[in-house]
Amino acid sequence: MKPTQGDWGWFAGLVDGDGCISIGSRNGRYYNTAIIVVNKKPENILKLMRLFGGGLGKTVRKASSSYVNGQYYRWTLTGTDEVLNALEQSLPHMAEKHEKAKLAIQLCRFQNEYRSLHTYKRPPELFAKMELIYRAALSETNVVNECNVAEVRKERPIQGLDRIGG
Repeated sequence: MKPTQGDWGWFAGLVDGDGCISIGSRNGRYYNTAIIVVNKKPENILKLMRLFGGGLGKTVRKASSSYVNGQYYRWTLTGTDEVLNALEQSLPHMAEKHEKAKLAIQLCRFQNEYRSLHTYKRPPELFAKMELIYRAALSETNVVNECNVAEVRKERPIQGLDRIGG
């Protein structure tokens, strides 16, 4: 079933309200993105799975300032292409997480470009841009520009990449 524009608006609202856009790093070298929604209604999670794929999990939460006791369901969408498509389609409808979604889209695009290159042709600047996007997402400054790329490379040289391609 292909999502309609209304479905993308519903998705964006659910992510804005009950979800998060996760941008992570493993060993400071590999980056990943995911969309996670935690919701009390299993029908919402099943609709997410039917329309967008992803995986289902359930979790029990204790009462806190933002959750009441009870069963909550967790939906997770991973995979660079899947996350990229979902964020690109829902971005016009996003409000609260609009800037974070834009950063995740940038990171997904850079990941695709990086992976498409042979190892010996991967420019260090591309990796530095991914690092910068990751840092911007962590700090929520949402500032990514060409001037900062050189700073990232100086501050955190990428072992082995400085010897490649001049």
